[in-house]
Amino acid sequence: MVSRLNELDQQLCGAHGIARSGDATTLDEAITMADATTDRLAKSGHIAHDGTAAPIQEGLFAVFLQAQVEARELRANDRVGVVRSLTAVIRRMRKAESLHRLGRQACTELCDTLDFDHSLLSFLEDDGFVVEESDHGLGGPTVIPRQDCESEARCIRLRETVRADDRDVPATPGYRELLDSGEYLVAPVVAKSEVVALLHVGRRSRGRVTIGDCDVLDAFASAFSLLYERMLNFERVQHQRASIARAASRLAEEADRIATAAISLDVEHDDGGVEPATIAADSALGAALSDREREVFERLVRGASNADIADDLVVTVETVKTHVKRILRKIGAINRSEAIALYLDETKPRRPIR
Repeated sequence: MVSRLNELDQQLCGAHGIARSGDATTLDEAITMADATTDRLAKSGHIAHDGTAAPIQEGLFAVFLQAQVEARELRANDRVGVVRSLTAVIRRMRKAESLHRLGRQACTELCDTLDFDHSLLSFLEDDGFVVEESDHGLGGPTVIPRQDCESEARCIRLRETVRADDRDVPATPGYRELLDSGEYLVAPVVAKSEVVALLHVGRRSRGRVTIGDCDVLDAFASAFSLLYERMLNFERVQHQRASIARAASRLAEEADRIATAAISLDVEHDDGGVEPATIAADSALGAALSDREREVFERLVRGASNADIADDLVVTVETVKTHVKRILRKIGAINRSEAIALYLDETKPRRPIR
């Protein structure tokens, strides 16, 4: 349909001496181009007030109008299909069991179901945008500095989908490479009235992103924001319940120990050094962590500061801070103290059931 409109438009413009800017590459562009040509023909007097063209071109113009009608019908059918796809995507994402899986599924659905070429999910941090999920796997977090991020800054400020390109709003270095395109869309993820993350999508194989793509991403980001906030609230409630249950269990064990143990005034001294903490291979906490995050976590639970961890792993303190934030988010801890409590609870010996 796009090529057909291009051909008819070229024939009409050529017959009436009207200059063209070039061929359309998408259906939306082809419809806009055809509207503009029809309007220019009307203003130039080549089309009468009753909508007819000069006799020699009347048949061609009728075919041109019919093609425009068919193009609009095709676009309407496409949008119905997109709405159905969005509905199915939202239903599937509602079944995600964690924030981590929700983010991963969002990137997959944007490409596999909604037909974008690349997608990214980035979280906002003080030192930059932390890209945690993508449709093709990053192999670890990627931090993009916040300076010179005009399109992302506009998206956060306006809280709406923004189109980045090389003309009006420049694409951001880093995102340009990850999306393999100098033109992309970025939409905000809003939770508790704040922008907490960004969704990026781009096309490579089919040309520019369109107005329709913008509408699709806008609707997807709104639904994802609601699901993200709901999952965030659910996980926080679950963590609070688990913390209360662990505290009650520790109090019960301590009361039982005091009631049954013999009182001893001897003070036992530990002549050995502190055994370094290690994350077991089957650890539930360590399951979602990368190798580098496990190394940071092992030092964190020993009480090491960010500076100590940075010196030990030969990285910057800012990198350690980013890892710590990701670790806390993944294991569901509010702060370092709760992370240590979760680790101690997981590793303490359990009493055998009698």
